[in-house]
Amino acid sequence: TVATPMGSVPYVMEDGKSGFVAQDGQQWEQRIVELIEDSELRQAMSERARQLAHEHYTLGANAERIVSAFRQ
Repeated sequence: TVATPMGSVPYVMEDGKSGFVAQDGQQWEQRIVELIEDSELRQAMSERARQLAHEHYTLGANAERIVSAFRQ
């Protein structure tokens, strides 16, 4: 994934690990080419992104906080 540093992207993506945050058009181009040419990097970033999503954004990862919010 290549994304811009807007909104929550800098908080949910680990630049260089679960995707790339591109600051300008030249970086977008460089990062896309890098991902096209490096299948191992694509696979590693995909796995890391999946792991982060599971750890931070699943119902199981947030169940305690959700229950706590309803109890208040």
